[in-house]
Amino acid sequence: MSKFSLKIIPNEISGTAQIYLIISFLDKFLKDAKSSERIKDYGNNTIKDSMPELVQSFFDENISLEDIADLKTNLENVINRSPVITITLSDIPDRSMKLKLVSWLRNINPICLIEFLSDPTIIGGLIIRSDRRRYDLSLRNKLENNKYNQGVLLDV
Repeated sequence: MSKFSLKIIPNEISGTAQIYLIISFLDKFLKDAKSSERIKDYGNNTIKDSMPELVQSFFDENISLEDIADLKTNLENVINRSPVITITLSDIPDRSMKLKLVSWLRNINPICLIEFLSDPTIIGGLIIRSDRRRYDLSLRNKLENNKYNQGVLLDV
């Protein structure tokens, strides 16, 4: 009986593309394990050590094949049920910026998925979009709102 339950998604994993890659890896791993008698000789640490670092980040301790199957099922459910939040920035964010933004959003919803887009026309800041809401915190939006609110027409 597996004791694995997905409570959070590691911050290094932000969007659906990464989760699909992990599911694909887990599916192949489980098929290979079922077709190979060799897996019975592995200790739990060997199973975990044979996985990519992103997959290992889901587990705190030794894992079993049942845990891996449960992780695959949990990740499939995440893709089908979790809200997707799109963050648009003026430039492609580096790894550090992505981790900060993902960490901030995961404090609000630990199972949300985050997609990043780039749009140089927003000049700076960001736009956050979910299924229900849109927050435009871009410099372009501020400038556009200012030129009408101030009664001054800026040639931007």
